[in-house]
Amino acid sequence: MSKAPNTPPEQLLNVKPLQIIDHPRPTGRPKKVVVRPLNLPMTDDERARYTAFQDYIIEENPDLTASDKMLLELAAIELIKYLRLVQWELENNTSVTMSRQHPGVQMRALLDQMSVTRKSRQQSGRKGEDPEAEKDRALLRALSS
Repeated sequence: MSKAPNTPPEQLLNVKPLQIIDHPRPTGRPKKVVVRPLNLPMTDDERARYTAFQDYIIEENPDLTASDKMLLELAAIELIKYLRLVQWELENNTSVTMSRQHPGVQMRALLDQMSVTRKSRQQSGRKGEDPEAEKDRALLRALSS
């Protein structure tokens, strides 16, 4: 070492204190990106879709209970959130992947819970079928074997 004895060790070793070091890339887990493309209250168009959605479900399922109607309101809100998310994705040329929290998934789960989806209607429709349909199926099975 040809440097003077009063030289600080940082200069001798050519190092910087940790507080000064700039990391070339971030370390640790990346920060969670919160996507919030919605802010209620609704526009007139959204309010019309919200109301129409509820009206269609009630018209097709007149036997909804009070708790079903509460779930229907939540599903209608998820519909508006879903439409806003799609609009935001199109405007920003990006895709949001939230498998469990996606408004479409949430809406479908609420509708399934009320048993108002096509799938649940078809499953419940098979239980109360008339005996003639069962006879026809048995005849077709016998003919095919």
